[in-house]
Order: sequence, then structure tokens, then C-alpha cells
Amino acid sequence: MVRRVRSLSIALVIALVSSVLSGQQPKQKRQPYVAPLLPAEQAWKVSLPAPPAAAAVMDDHTIYVPLEAISRNGEDGPVTAPAKLAAVARDTGETRWTEPIASDQPPVLAQGALLVATASGILAIDPVDGTRMWSVTLDQRVRAPMIARGGLLLAMLEGDDLIAVNLERRSIAWRRSVGESGPLFLTTDDQAVYVATTAGNVSRIPLSGGSPDWERRLSTELSEPTVDGGQLFVGSSANLGSLWALDVRNGKDKWVWRPGRIGAVVGSVVQGNDLYVVSNDLIIRALNRTSGNQRWKQVVGTRPVFPPRALAGVVAVVGYSPTLSTFTTDGGKAVSSWPGPADALLQGPPLIDEPKPFAVSIVLVFRDGQMIGLRSTEMLFREAAVVPLTVLPGRALARETLPGDPSAR
Repeated sequence: MVRRVRSLSIALVIALVSSVLSGQQPKQKRQPYVAPLLPAEQAWKVSLPAPPAAAAVMDDHTIYVPLEAISRNGEDGPVTAPAKLAAVARDTGETRWTEPIASDQPPVLAQGALLVATASGILAIDPVDGTRMWSVTLDQRVRAPMIARGGLLLAMLEGDDLIAVNLERRSIAWRRSVGESGPLFLTTDDQAVYVATTAGNVSRIPLSGGSPDWERRLSTELSEPTVDGGQLFVGSSANLGSLWALDVRNGKDKWVWRPGRIGAVVGSVVQGNDLYVVSNDLIIRALNRTSGNQRWKQVVGTRPVFPPRALAGVVAVVGYSPTLSTFTTDGGKAVSSWPGPADALLQGPPLIDEPKPFAVSIVLVFRDGQMIGLRSTEMLFREAAVVPLTVLPGRALARETLPGDPSAR
């Protein structure tokens, strides 16, 4: 038995030495892919003919932004223009079309139409040329950003009514009172719409239009919620922030971060099994979505102003200065940042797509009417510039002579 063990040990040593001598190296851990969103360069910059009235929306080719009406005194006299909806080319920043449509809410892209909230209802527009397609008349104005899900357009009206517009039938499918007339946020999954209010209430209403499944008061003002995989994540925007993970079936706590552990929560995003949360203590945190345990935290160096965005291997934070920063989802290492124009405030969150070769992947709209398109520098595949050689490569060699060569004497 002892001989057999010794023989096995000797064989293992020989195998190890042979692998080293043969140049074999241990396998290295494969590094996760990190979307090269930043650094980015400016592809174009334009000045809109009027300040934006609300946040923009973007598809693969065009950015759609509602503009305010103009009424001011110019050098040559009064300048007036009606409110408009403008379509701007994503690759160049050139205006594709404008239509005299007034709206103070972000438009929504759904089922091949651009859906716009006007003073009298919902207007569906052809995104290609701005042609009016159909409309639904409402008795109250839309007062919060709309969302589309499962063939429905969900809109909160002045007062406390939430409506669902059936996009195929082009009519109101249902209307429900949510008992809240103050500021609120909407989010949705495939089964229900969730309402979180700055008064501290949260509720779940089925997309089928039935009575609320549950309502709950969380005792403090709330920030924009996130729903994913059977959990609703909602934070407090009070100075002593809190963070809840609720079971969407019954509204009960799955886990809670109590006041004082986190600053006022601005927003969150889910990627895989992780929840990324930004707060006004200038920190981004990565939490285990199931338990709430903190995986890592990182100082972002700016006050976040919108919920973060998650792409492959990277999470983007939107702030005052710098305007946009990215961090790896695996460990929170800072990747890069984009400073943005000085003293310019965003009108809505940046429009962000996964970076593609030579394409504009980030569009930012500012309240002063500036609009900027950015493209990833790593996706431009630039080669190093060709420069002339000043010195020949290599080294000088002494002249070799053969034995008996007369010239060597």
C-alpha cells in the first residue's frame, strides 16, 4: 500500500514538472464583457428651435422631442411660434420633420405608433413622417409620464384617475381611481401596474382593470420604483432614506433597508440577481436582490438625478457633474465619465442604447434646447496614425570577413 501511494505521488510530481517544462500555463479566468458605453465622443450637437417641453424618446433612427411654444422679443420684433413635436435624425442631428402638436409629457413608442398626450387626449402619430393616425378623446389632461405594456397605454389623468387605452381598439379599456392627486410614479410588469406616490403610498392594479390587489402605506415620500421577477423595489426620497423589496403578490416585505442606512433614494435598476441603487449620499450600491445584502458600494462623485441604467457588465449613473459615469457591475470599478456642458440641466434622463459600431448610442436633451449625440470611442475602431520613420529599426552590425579575404588585411 505504501509503495502504491509513493508511486502515485511520484507520478503526480512527474506530470506537474512535465507540464511546466512543456510551457503549459494554468487557465486564466475569463473576464466578463463590459459594454464600452464610455468613453464617448460627440458625434453632433444641435440647438433646438425652442426649449423642450418634456423628455424625449428614441428609436433606432430618430429622436422625438416635444417643444414649447415661443413668445419673446427678438432683435427684429416679437418672435412667436406654436408648440411643436420635432423628429431629429439619430445619426446626424438633422431635423426630419416637425408638427404643430403641443404636449408636456414624454411621448411613447408602441405598436408602430408614436403616442402623444395632448390637451384633449391621446394622439397616435406615424413616426416616419408625423402623419396623424388616430386619437382618443379624454376629459382630463395626462399629468404624468405614460407607459405602454401588453397592448395597453397607461396614463394618469388630472385628479386621481388612472386609465388604460386599448391600442388595438383605440378606446379606453378601463378607468380606476387611485385616490392620489399629488405627484406619483408608474411602473409595470406583464400582470399589473404599480403606483408609488410622493405621499408614501404604493399599490398594485391588475392590467385587466380590476380593483387594486393591494395597497400599502410606507410612511414616507417615495421615489421611482422598479419591478422585476416578482419583486417591487421602491425607495424613500426623504433625507433619511429607506429601501423596500416587496412581494408583488401581496405587497409584503421581502427585505428592508431602514432609515439611516442609505441616503435619499433616487432610483434603482435590476440586472440578473443584482439591484443597483443610487442615492443622494453620492453612492451607488450593488445589492443582492433576493436578500438585500450589499455586494459593493462606490462613491460616484456627483449627485444622481435619475435612476441608473444597466447594460452588459456596466451600470451608468446620471448626475450633475459629470453628467454621465459608468461603473463595472462586477465590483463597482469606475470605467469612465462624460462631463457634459457646464451649468446645463437635463430635460429627462439620457437616451441610452447598447453601443454599436460607429453608431450614436447616447442622446442627451438639455433644458436650454441643446441636444447632443455621443458615440463610443471604442466602437470607432480607429487605427494608430501612420508616422514616418526617423530611424531605421534594428541595430547596426559589424562587417563580416571571410578567412583569407585580402580586403581584410
